Amino acid sequence: MIKDQKSSQDLARKTEVHRKLKRMGRGARKVKPGGGKGPVLVLMLLLLCMGWLCYGLVDGLMMGGLLGRLYCIATGLVTAALAVGLTMTLLWVWGGPLQARRVEEALARIGFTNANGEVPELLSITRHSDNPKIKVYEFEICGIPVPGWLDFAEKIQSALNVTIIDVQYMIDCQHIRLTVAPPAVTLPTKIPWHDRLLPLDPYVVSLGQSLAGDVLLDLKQIPHVLVGGITGSGKTVLLKSILFQLICWGADLYIVDLKGIDFGRWWEARCHLCTDESGVLPILDKFMDALAERKNLLHRANCRNIDEYNARRAHKLRCMIFACDEAAELLDKTGADKDGKAFIAQVESRLSTLARLGRAMGLHLVLGMQRADTETLKGQIRSNMGCRICGKADPILEKITIGTSGAVSDLIPNGVQGRFILNDGDGSTNTVFQGYLFREREDADDV
Repeated sequence: MIKDQKSSQDLARKTEVHRKLKRMGRGARKVKPGGGKGPVLVLMLLLLCMGWLCYGLVDGLMMGGLLGRLYCIATGLVTAALAVGLTMTLLWVWGGPLQARRVEEALARIGFTNANGEVPELLSITRHSDNPKIKVYEFEICGIPVPGWLDFAEKIQSALNVTIIDVQYMIDCQHIRLTVAPPAVTLPTKIPWHDRLLPLDPYVVSLGQSLAGDVLLDLKQIPHVLVGGITGSGKTVLLKSILFQLICWGADLYIVDLKGIDFGRWWEARCHLCTDESGVLPILDKFMDALAERKNLLHRANCRNIDEYNARRAHKLRCMIFACDEAAELLDKTGADKDGKAFIAQVESRLSTLARLGRAMGLHLVLGMQRADTETLKGQIRSNMGCRICGKADPILEKITIGTSGAVSDLIPNGVQGRFILNDGDGSTNTVFQGYLFREREDADDV
């Protein structure tokens, strides 16, 4: 036991020395032309030390004799030691935030360490580009993966007196980025939609607002959307907000509303609306025909995707959106007869093909789910839905939508409508946001 304790202490000392050297190394990299105030301060330090050295040498020469020579030597040694010490101090200061020690000690107090008792090293603290109230902490993870950070999220928030907005790996997977807000910052419970909120870039839609600012989705990068949520979660309102923005960008929109009550005359005047199962396959067949036709067009034009094709052609291809507010009603095999199961199999086959191949052709899926079991949405469809959003939901629906269980109960307060969790598709990030309160205007001009 004593030997293990000594070994642990030796490792801690080595880690401390190693971190100080690395921090000074980061500071040294900032001392370069164009590196801010670093070069100027180093030059001033060198001039100060040289001035002191010259002053001491002159004094020593004026004294003369052995005492004068000793005085010169002592002045030189003290000046060299001072120059080295001040330089190392400056490099250490530039190599990381001054709060690093306080933050790391706070993490140590809550037991957030690796197996060797080492806490993650805080490398930098920066302001968020969109919101100056939001800070971004960059840590060297010290062997603690993202799930470990998520498990300790509440304790970390308490220890650092912040609200954690986002936790994500950086490119090398050895560093982690923690986005935090002041503890008193909260999301509003209602954010009315206004047309000025429409993003400027085509086919980029605004989902709502998080503590870090606007939450945007670029359908050219993430082509398919899955939204889950029980009755009263605000799922349908969020879907309408997304679809309205796509109409604004000129998308050819096909909506399946099997309940027949959520999308009324306002939508019927602006898109293709289907309220009966008999009309689903003809719509999907139209998408399959478009897929084959566009694949042929892109091949002949030597283009990789619809954006390249439209950039070269006067006649533009419009994005086509297949939207279904309640995909579970469409895909649920429970109690279905032979013909019903055959119908569902055909729907699944077409949706799977569009999920896999639709992106380059400008064919997109926007699916909503209110209830589900593990067999409702085929894995091939679900795995290709890059944007997954979940409001208040039961554990099964939450698992199907964002791939985790428990996040909804932890991150979405009871009784708050329109609050959602956005998952980036790899399970490492959960962004909480408030969706816009969108209402159709029957007297609105045509879009």
